[in-house]
Amino acid sequence: MSIEHRPFAWLLLLAFTAAAGCASHPAERSHDCAIAQRYLEASNTGNASLIAPHLADDVTAVFLAEDGAAHSVLQGKADVMEAVRTYTAQCPSCRSTLRCLHVTPHAAYAIEDVVFTDQDGVERRQSAPLVLELDGDTVEAIVYYPSPDKASENP
Repeated sequence: MSIEHRPFAWLLLLAFTAAAGCASHPAERSHDCAIAQRYLEASNTGNASLIAPHLADDVTAVFLAEDGAAHSVLQGKADVMEAVRTYTAQCPSCRSTLRCLHVTPHAAYAIEDVVFTDQDGVERRQSAPLVLELDGDTVEAIVYYPSPDKASENP
């Protein structure tokens, strides 16, 4: 089954594992969550040389629309890195962090928290589910879910 057809299964697993309080082995969870976090920290810079080591050459990124359909699909390291560079250029104040909810040997299911400054100078926060498929120390696939809520002021 292609990655475009798996997002709903991942979202259900994410919701189930969060509700059930499942946890993987602590050392495994820590290592795989750290891989996901390093990728996100590199993405925050928009610097291709920092992002590249975290991505598989054939990485796939799927951005879902609110109706759950794939809004866009990127295939390959170059396309994903260009999308990250474009995003950071359009939102230079955006900074993301991860809250890992569940980690398996091949995936990290998380909430991505984005903090940014809006056009009026107000700091805002927005959160959305994110799934990263992992292969060793590289990200093989990323599924970005739409935020379930509008950005709110950062307390």
